[in-house]
Amino acid sequence: IAEKTILEINWLALVVILYWLKLLKYIVQVPAVGPTVSALVRTMFDHRVVIFTGVFALVVFAFTLGFAIAFGQSVDEYHTIGSSAVSLSFLAFGDFTTDFFIVSPNFGPFLMFCVLVFLSLVMLNIFIAVISDVYNSVLKTSQQNWEFDLTKRMTKESNRKIGWRRLWYILVHLRGQRTKPPVDIQWNEKTISAFREFQMNQKNLEE
Repeated sequence: IAEKTILEINWLALVVILYWLKLLKYIVQVPAVGPTVSALVRTMFDHRVVIFTGVFALVVFAFTLGFAIAFGQSVDEYHTIGSSAVSLSFLAFGDFTTDFFIVSPNFGPFLMFCVLVFLSLVMLNIFIAVISDVYNSVLKTSQQNWEFDLTKRMTKESNRKIGWRRLWYILVHLRGQRTKPPVDIQWNEKTISAFREFQMNQKNLEE
C-alpha cells in the first residue's frame, strides 16, 4: 500500500507540473509576453540545440558507465547506472565525495579531472553558447513568428467553429438557391485571405 501511495504521489506531482506548463499555451497569446515565450519554445526545439543535446547526453552516458564500472562495487553512489548518473551530475557542478579516491587513488582523481574539465568547462560552456546564439537569432524574428502562429491558430479555430454552416451554404448553392452567406462565413473568408497574404509576405521576406 505504501508503494502504491508513493507512486500515486509521484504521478500527481508529474500531472501538476504538466498542468502548470500548459499555461504557456494561453500565455503565448498575450502580446506582451507572447513573442518571448514563442522564441523560448523555438529555441528548445531548434535542430542545433537538439543535436548538441544528443551529443552532450552521449558524453554524459559514457562517463556514467565508466564510473559505474570502476567504482560501482565499492562506492554506493555509483552502484547502479541511475545513481552513477545522479552522482556524476553533482560531480560536474563541484559537489562530490572522495570515497572513490580511497578505492582507486590514481584512476579516481584522473576521472574526476576529466569530468570537471571536459563536462563542466568545455561541454557546458559550449552548450550555453549554442543556446544563446540560437535564442538571439530566433528573438530577431520572434514578433513576426508569433503573429504568424497566432493568425494560423485563429484561422484553424474559426474553420472548426463554422464548418457545419459552411456545409449548409454549399448545399444551398448546389440546389440553385442563391442566398447571401452568413456573417461568420464572410468574416472567415476575409480571415483566410488575410492569412494567405501574410504567408506570401513572409515567404517574400525569407527569400
